[in-house]
Amino acid sequence: MASSLTRTDWLVAALDCLVEQGVENVKVERLARTLGVTKGSFYWHFKNRQDLLRQTLDYWTQQQHAFADSFAAEHFDTPADRLRAVLQFIATKDARHDVAVRLWARQTDWVNVQVREVDELRLELCAQIFRDLGFEEDAAQLRGRLVYYYQVAEQNLSRRDSQALRQRLQAEHLALLLKP
Repeated sequence: MASSLTRTDWLVAALDCLVEQGVENVKVERLARTLGVTKGSFYWHFKNRQDLLRQTLDYWTQQQHAFADSFAAEHFDTPADRLRAVLQFIATKDARHDVAVRLWARQTDWVNVQVREVDELRLELCAQIFRDLGFEEDAAQLRGRLVYYYQVAEQNLSRRDSQALRQRLQAEHLALLLKP
Protein backbone atom coordinates (compact mmCIF):
# COMPACT_ATOMS: atom_id res chain seq x y z
CA MET A 1 0.00 0.00 0.00
CA ALA A 2 2.85 2.41 0.80
CA SER A 3 3.98 2.55 -2.82
CA SER A 4 0.49 3.52 -3.97
CA LEU A 5 -0.06 6.07 -1.20
CA THR A 6 -0.11 9.58 -2.65
CA ARG A 7 0.70 12.98 -1.20
CA THR A 8 -3.03 13.72 -1.38
CA ASP A 9 -3.79 10.65 0.75
CA TRP A 10 -1.53 12.07 3.46
CA LEU A 11 -3.07 15.55 3.16
CA VAL A 12 -6.64 14.27 3.42
CA ALA A 13 -5.64 12.12 6.40
CA ALA A 14 -4.06 15.21 8.00
CA LEU A 15 -7.24 17.23 7.45
CA ASP A 16 -9.35 14.42 8.91
CA CYS A 17 -7.04 14.22 11.93
CA LEU A 18 -7.27 18.00 12.30
CA VAL A 19 -11.06 17.64 12.45
CA GLU A 20 -11.07 14.74 14.90
CA GLN A 21 -8.16 15.59 17.19
CA GLY A 22 -6.89 19.12 16.57
CA VAL A 23 -3.66 20.40 15.06
CA GLU A 24 -1.56 19.34 18.05
CA ASN A 25 -2.36 15.72 17.20
CA VAL A 26 -1.58 15.90 13.48
CA LYS A 27 1.59 13.84 13.83
CA VAL A 28 3.53 11.62 11.48
CA GLU A 29 3.25 8.47 13.61
CA ARG A 30 -0.51 8.85 14.10
CA LEU A 31 -1.14 9.45 10.38
CA ALA A 32 1.07 6.53 9.37
CA ARG A 33 -0.93 4.25 11.69
CA THR A 34 -4.21 5.58 10.29
CA LEU A 35 -3.02 5.01 6.73
CA GLY A 36 -1.52 1.60 7.54
CA VAL A 37 2.02 2.48 6.46
CA THR A 38 5.41 3.09 8.02
CA LYS A 39 6.72 6.53 8.90
CA GLY A 40 9.23 6.12 6.08
CA SER A 41 6.42 6.49 3.57
CA PHE A 42 5.76 9.97 4.93
CA TYR A 43 9.24 11.16 3.96
CA TRP A 44 8.62 10.43 0.29
CA HIS A 45 6.22 13.36 0.31
CA PHE A 46 7.20 15.69 3.16
CA LYS A 47 10.36 16.99 4.83
CA ASN A 48 8.91 17.06 8.33
CA ARG A 49 5.72 17.71 10.29
CA GLN A 50 5.85 21.47 9.65
CA ASP A 51 6.08 20.81 5.91
CA LEU A 52 3.05 18.52 6.21
CA LEU A 53 1.09 21.21 8.04
CA ARG A 54 1.96 23.88 5.47
CA GLN A 55 1.11 21.60 2.57
CA THR A 56 -2.14 20.56 4.26
CA LEU A 57 -3.21 24.18 4.53
CA ASP A 58 -2.10 24.85 0.95
CA TYR A 59 -4.13 21.84 -0.21
CA TRP A 60 -7.23 23.09 1.63
CA THR A 61 -6.74 26.58 0.17
CA GLN A 62 -6.30 25.21 -3.36
CA GLN A 63 -9.51 23.21 -2.96
CA GLN A 64 -11.36 26.39 -2.00
CA HIS A 65 -9.98 28.27 -5.01
CA ALA A 66 -10.83 25.39 -7.34
CA PHE A 67 -14.40 25.28 -6.06
CA ALA A 68 -14.82 29.06 -6.41
CA ASP A 69 -13.40 28.95 -9.94
CA SER A 70 -15.69 26.10 -10.99
CA PHE A 71 -18.71 27.77 -9.40
CA ALA A 72 -17.92 31.09 -11.10
CA ALA A 73 -17.57 29.32 -14.45
CA GLU A 74 -20.81 27.36 -14.07
CA HIS A 75 -23.72 28.63 -16.14
CA PHE A 76 -26.92 29.67 -14.41
CA ASP A 77 -29.94 31.08 -16.22
CA THR A 78 -30.26 33.96 -13.77
CA PRO A 79 -28.32 35.45 -10.86
CA ALA A 80 -31.19 34.32 -8.62
CA ASP A 81 -30.50 30.74 -9.75
CA ARG A 82 -26.84 31.24 -8.80
CA LEU A 83 -27.88 32.50 -5.37
CA ARG A 84 -30.24 29.52 -4.98
CA ALA A 85 -27.30 27.21 -5.77
CA VAL A 86 -25.14 28.92 -3.13
CA LEU A 87 -27.86 28.51 -0.52
CA GLN A 88 -28.33 24.86 -1.50
CA PHE A 89 -24.58 24.35 -1.17
CA ILE A 90 -24.63 25.89 2.31
CA ALA A 91 -27.47 23.57 3.31
CA THR A 92 -25.65 20.43 2.17
CA LYS A 93 -21.89 21.12 2.48
CA ASP A 94 -19.74 18.88 4.64
CA ALA A 95 -17.88 21.66 6.42
CA ARG A 96 -15.81 19.64 8.87
CA HIS A 97 -12.49 20.61 7.26
CA ASP A 98 -13.47 24.29 7.09
CA VAL A 99 -14.41 24.37 10.76
CA ALA A 100 -11.18 22.64 11.79
CA VAL A 101 -9.01 24.94 9.66
CA ARG A 102 -10.83 27.98 11.04
CA LEU A 103 -10.16 26.80 14.62
CA TRP A 104 -6.50 26.23 13.72
CA ALA A 105 -6.37 29.77 12.28
CA ARG A 106 -7.39 31.20 15.65
CA GLN A 107 -4.19 29.76 17.11
CA THR A 108 -1.71 30.34 14.27
CA ASP A 109 -1.06 33.57 12.39
CA TRP A 110 0.18 32.06 9.11
CA VAL A 111 -2.93 29.86 8.94
CA ASN A 112 -5.13 32.88 9.66
CA VAL A 113 -3.62 34.70 6.66
CA GLN A 114 -4.76 31.93 4.30
CA VAL A 115 -8.18 31.61 5.91
CA ARG A 116 -8.69 35.37 5.48
CA GLU A 117 -7.70 34.98 1.81
CA VAL A 118 -10.33 32.27 1.35
CA ASP A 119 -12.88 34.38 3.23
CA GLU A 120 -12.22 37.30 0.87
CA LEU A 121 -12.58 35.03 -2.15
CA ARG A 122 -15.91 33.68 -0.91
CA LEU A 123 -17.19 37.12 0.10
CA GLU A 124 -16.42 38.49 -3.35
CA LEU A 125 -18.17 35.56 -5.00
CA CYS A 126 -21.27 36.23 -2.90
CA ALA A 127 -21.19 40.01 -3.43
CA GLN A 128 -20.89 39.51 -7.19
CA ILE A 129 -24.17 37.61 -7.23
CA PHE A 130 -25.93 40.63 -5.76
CA ARG A 131 -24.21 43.02 -8.17
CA ASP A 132 -25.49 40.77 -10.96
CA LEU A 133 -28.95 41.01 -9.42
CA GLY A 134 -28.74 44.80 -9.80
CA PHE A 135 -27.99 45.85 -6.23
CA GLU A 136 -25.79 48.91 -5.64
CA GLU A 137 -22.27 48.20 -4.36
CA ASP A 138 -22.92 48.71 -0.62
CA ALA A 139 -26.10 46.63 -0.74
CA ALA A 140 -24.31 43.92 -2.75
CA GLN A 141 -21.46 43.84 -0.22
CA LEU A 142 -23.85 43.68 2.73
CA ARG A 143 -25.99 40.93 1.22
CA GLY A 144 -22.89 38.99 0.20
CA ARG A 145 -21.68 39.19 3.78
CA LEU A 146 -25.06 38.05 5.08
CA VAL A 147 -24.89 34.94 2.89
CA TYR A 148 -21.29 34.16 3.78
CA TYR A 149 -21.58 34.89 7.49
CA TYR A 150 -24.70 32.72 7.55
CA GLN A 151 -22.64 29.89 6.03
CA VAL A 152 -19.86 30.25 8.59
CA ALA A 153 -22.36 30.35 11.44
CA GLU A 154 -24.24 27.31 10.10
CA GLN A 155 -20.94 25.42 9.91
CA ASN A 156 -19.94 26.29 13.45
CA LEU A 157 -23.19 25.67 15.27
CA SER A 158 -23.66 22.23 16.76
CA ARG A 159 -27.38 22.37 16.05
CA ARG A 160 -28.61 20.05 13.30
CA ASP A 161 -31.98 20.84 11.78
CA SER A 162 -34.01 18.38 9.77
CA GLN A 163 -33.60 18.48 6.00
CA ALA A 164 -37.25 19.54 5.63
CA LEU A 165 -36.74 22.53 7.94
CA ARG A 166 -33.50 23.48 6.19
CA GLN A 167 -35.29 23.45 2.81
CA ARG A 168 -38.11 25.65 4.13
CA LEU A 169 -35.65 28.08 5.68
CA GLN A 170 -33.60 28.11 2.48
CA ALA A 171 -36.66 29.24 0.52
CA GLU A 172 -37.33 31.99 3.06
CA HIS A 173 -33.66 32.97 3.04
CA LEU A 174 -33.72 33.32 -0.75
CA ALA A 175 -36.92 35.38 -0.73
CA LEU A 176 -35.55 37.68 1.97
CA LEU A 177 -32.25 38.28 0.16
CA LEU A 178 -33.95 39.03 -3.17
CA LYS A 179 -36.19 41.76 -1.73
CA PRO A 180 -35.04 45.24 -2.78
